[in-house]
Parts: sequence; structure tokens; C-alpha cells
Amino acid sequence: MRKRTGALCSLCLAVCLTLSACAGGSAGLKKQETEPETTVQETEVSALGKKAQTRLEDDYYEAVNREILNKIRIPSDESGWTWFYELGNQAYEKLNQILLDIVKRKDHLQEGSSEQRIAAVYLTAMDIQGRDQAGLGGLSPYLSRITSAATVEEYVEALASIRKETGFGSLISWESSPDLKDSSGTPPM
Repeated sequence: MRKRTGALCSLCLAVCLTLSACAGGSAGLKKQETEPETTVQETEVSALGKKAQTRLEDDYYEAVNREILNKIRIPSDESGWTWFYELGNQAYEKLNQILLDIVKRKDHLQEGSSEQRIAAVYLTAMDIQGRDQAGLGGLSPYLSRITSAATVEEYVEALASIRKETGFGSLISWESSPDLKDSSGTPPM
């Protein structure tokens, strides 16, 4: 009860102060007699080759972001630019440099260390000739089940067995879902 009374008193006080400030008119407040001073910034209009004046009050986004908009250019192979894009590129460059440094030192790394394993995985992934020679290896039996399927049922059975044995699905998956146009809850047949 006490909390409610305190909150009600606070609310009434806020309303009274607001009303008295509005009704008080110029008591303590100086009326602005002139137009507010506008901030004008010259921007170069490249198509015209002239300087144009822009009222920053008319374009808040331009006013706040002018410096970065003039400095940043969207790469020609990208659709946009964000700070996250920039940070992602910086992180990629740093990690790539660390990776290349580890690979350069591969012969001097301790066997079984994290760096040695990173270098081994990277070099294995980059060994295209070795991958071509190895072929599909352990995937061959699974792929032959898929390619030898003569009916949809055999194909689905092959996919299900691969999923069961390996935990991996194929590029094509299936699932049952409710008919969103039928709210009766009856599953589609």
C-alpha cells in the first residue's frame, strides 16, 4: 500500500510540475525571438563539379555520418558495407596471417601440438592432387546405394541408412510438416 501511495504522489508531482511549466509561459524561460541558426555545410556535388549547400537539419543521417560516408567506399564485389563487415575482414586477415605463419614453421613444430595439427589439416585440405588420388574412399559404398536406387522408396531407404550409420544427411532431405492452409491438425497424406 505504501509503495502505491508513494508512486501515486510521484506521478501527481510530475504532472503538476509539467502543467505549471506549460502554464507559466515565460516565467523563467526566455522566448526565442529569432529563427534558430541553421548549420550549413558545403558538400561537393561530383556530377556538377560545384559546391552545394546542405542544411544538416534537413538530412540528419548525412549530418551524423558525413565523415564516414565520404571516407568509406563499398567494394565493387559487395552489395553493402558495415562495421561488422570491416571487423570480419580484419579478423580474417589476422587469422589467415597466423595460419600462414604456422604453415611456414611446420617442420619446426612439436609433434602433436595444436600448431602442428593445424598445419597438417591445412596442408591436407590444400593437397588437391592427393585428394584426387584418394578418390571418394569411405564414401563409395554410400554413394553406390544412392546411385543404384531404382525407386523412390529405395532412394529414401538409402538416405535413411546413411543417416543412421554416419549421422550425416544428404543434400536432399525430407520431413513431414503440417499443412499451413488446413488448421484441422490432420497431417497431409
